[in-house]
Amino acid sequence: MVIIGGIGAELLTILFLWREHSKPLLSAWFITLLVLALCRYITLRKFRNSRLSNTNYARWARLNLFWTVIWGMHWGILPVFIMHSEMSLYTMCVVVVYTGFTASSVSSSAALFRNFLAFTLPATISLVGRFVYEGGNLYLIFAAMITFYFALNIMLARNSERLFISARKLNYENLALMQELEVKKEAAETATRSKDKFLAAASHDLRQPLHASGLLLSALEDYVNHNKGKQLLQEIHQTNNALNQSFNSLLDLSRLDAGVIKVNKIHFDLRSVIERTVKRLSPLAQEKGLVLKIECCGLTVYSDPIIVEQILYNLVSNAINHTRHGEVAIIADHSPDNRVRLRVSDTGVGIDDENLEEIFSEYYQAGNPERDRKKGFGLGLAIVSRMVTILESAIYVCSQTNQGSTFALYLEPGDADRLPKLVETDQLSTRVNDELFVLVIDDDIAILKSMKTLLTSWGWQVACAESGPAAIELLGEAGVPPDVIVADYRLRDFETGDQAIKAVRDEFNHDIPAVVVTGDTSKNRLLNLTQVGHKVLHKPVPPALLRATIINVLGNHSSSD
Repeated sequence: MVIIGGIGAELLTILFLWREHSKPLLSAWFITLLVLALCRYITLRKFRNSRLSNTNYARWARLNLFWTVIWGMHWGILPVFIMHSEMSLYTMCVVVVYTGFTASSVSSSAALFRNFLAFTLPATISLVGRFVYEGGNLYLIFAAMITFYFALNIMLARNSERLFISARKLNYENLALMQELEVKKEAAETATRSKDKFLAAASHDLRQPLHASGLLLSALEDYVNHNKGKQLLQEIHQTNNALNQSFNSLLDLSRLDAGVIKVNKIHFDLRSVIERTVKRLSPLAQEKGLVLKIECCGLTVYSDPIIVEQILYNLVSNAINHTRHGEVAIIADHSPDNRVRLRVSDTGVGIDDENLEEIFSEYYQAGNPERDRKKGFGLGLAIVSRMVTILESAIYVCSQTNQGSTFALYLEPGDADRLPKLVETDQLSTRVNDELFVLVIDDDIAILKSMKTLLTSWGWQVACAESGPAAIELLGEAGVPPDVIVADYRLRDFETGDQAIKAVRDEFNHDIPAVVVTGDTSKNRLLNLTQVGHKVLHKPVPPALLRATIINVLGNHSSSD
């Protein structure tokens, strides 16, 4: 663009001066410009096609400076050989041309101040020298004005170079920072993936023996008759249940983070949810001498009843854990904006203003520096926060130290006319009796032994296998299909529980009811489990839940036949 602009400016100057000056001299001046322009263009093309290094860059810079000096000297010819001696319109044209290319050089040569000087200095010396040579007050005034103008442009060019260098340095620094951030981001993501894999593996490995111990403890109850033994067994149960609660809370967080929990909104009676929660937590409240109070009229809510119940359970459980005396109240009413407001208030220790922002963080517990497990694990409110988010609802908290706290959950009102109709069903399937035949598939020998011990204590027949093919071989000897299959999800040799279930079903050409049990909590595994198509239980599984689930899948299977 600089080369084309220079040719255009000289062509306009020649056209203006053509009538009053020597045509051969103007032609020669223009031809010289074309030769110079061609040389600069060839040099520029070679520069762009070359591979830059620290050594040849200096050579290209010197070559560019050389051609810039020649270019400036070429324009310096104009006032020496072409300009008239007397002050005229043509003289003014030369001055205008000079001021134009000087001003344009400030921006075009902003990156290199020396190139600006190399181009403008020869022409400035030539023009000022010519005015001084001509003499006279007017010429001397013009010489002074041009000198001042040149000095002003020198300062502008110098500042432009500094700004350009600063901008380039800042750009390189930003680029370096972006690259550094990208490296750190990748390292952080790698560390997070490694941590998730480690936690998932550790969780699975810890859940396996905990699951087995829970099953064995339940089976052991029938063999302990001494009061002291029963007391010790009860304490072991409590310890085991505390570990179960911790793992289940981690599982809830993993499922929420993995996005596998789907919201299923329906119209439901809020009081029934409150009463179920109170029934579950009444023993804990009575143990601490607390009063659980309900204030709720007939309110219908449009939301997911399972998620709302879990939120309420966590809030009430948290209130009981942090209340030494007094009461925990569950209040449901309409808010001023016509939403349903579900509040949980307590007379507990309260939360100071500094910690209000932290209470929904994982593992944060107010007033529990000793990490007493009786006060929970610091995950309940973190789960509440995530569940409120997926419900697209809102929760607020107000609290005063030593006076208690109130959590308020706002829900969308429902339509009482659209409550689901209750359907009466038999409690148990006719096949759920003492002759129930259960197939257990798990690659962990300890799990198989504990499952067999527990299920046989219920009076059920049990067949145990470590894989799908082993189960088919075992059942082939028995000659009858099982009534229900309980299979671990992750088996040996990359076999999965649903594959083993399918193999057994295909062998007997019968749609056998099945339950999948897993100790995996990784995000990808949780996403895969949503595609299994069977009822999924997460280890450690309480024996009562296992029994209820088996009965439930049998009942559902019978009703669908």
